[in-house]
Amino acid sequence: MNAEEIIYWDRQYKYVDDNISKIIEIYGGRFVIVYDSRIVDSDKDEIELAKRHHKRHEFDFLLPALVLDIPKTLEEYLKYKELERTSYI
Repeated sequence: MNAEEIIYWDRQYKYVDDNISKIIEIYGGRFVIVYDSRIVDSDKDEIELAKRHHKRHEFDFLLPALVLDIPKTLEEYLKYKELERTSYI
């Protein structure tokens, strides 16, 4: 990863950290896609979410999107923060 990509990903995680209370309120228990410091889609099924994302962006294979499993509580999120980051699609 180059410096520009690292900055991009750090910005996505910072968006989530800065807005986690509101994100949990709206999306708790769902998977979300974070792109360009905003949530662009969500679903309870990670596979369906990934399929929709790829279908919408089938011609842009390099579109960087972060998929996160949003916990139902802030306490769960804080425990999650101690683990490794989730995958990218």
